Amino acid sequence: MNALAKHLMHDAIGVCTGIAGLALLVAIVAAGDAIGLGVGAMIGGSCAFGVLACGLKEAVARRGDRRRAEARKAPLSSHAPASAIVPMPHFVDATASDSDAARQAGFAPVTSLTETQVLRQRAIRDREKRRARLTGVSPTADAAS
Repeated sequence: MNALAKHLMHDAIGVCTGIAGLALLVAIVAAGDAIGLGVGAMIGGSCAFGVLACGLKEAVARRGDRRRAEARKAPLSSHAPASAIVPMPHFVDATASDSDAARQAGFAPVTSLTETQVLRQRAIRDREKRRARLTGVSPTADAAS
């Protein structure tokens, strides 16, 4: 099923639903009682207001499109300021303080999560090796058992 047929199917369902709603409205109003007339007036008024709002929205959209098209065709104003060359400010590289001999008081190095995990794993391995040296047990013997 192509896109055109899908849209036609949706349109057909919408038209059938609209006709059924209109038939229901006519049946309610045709009954002639006060509630039926009140409901019919409310539904009719809201439908008229909706149609008016859609028309107003389309008019505003077309006016905006026309205004944007005219703005694209209009030349630039002649009193626009001339372009100026602005020098770029000098930024200090924060990573350069790692190589400084003296640490700066306001500089805190940023450590990534991966780097932290690697350092923790390395510390655990070093701790196990040190413990194995002190106790005389191989670190791999604990893992094997």
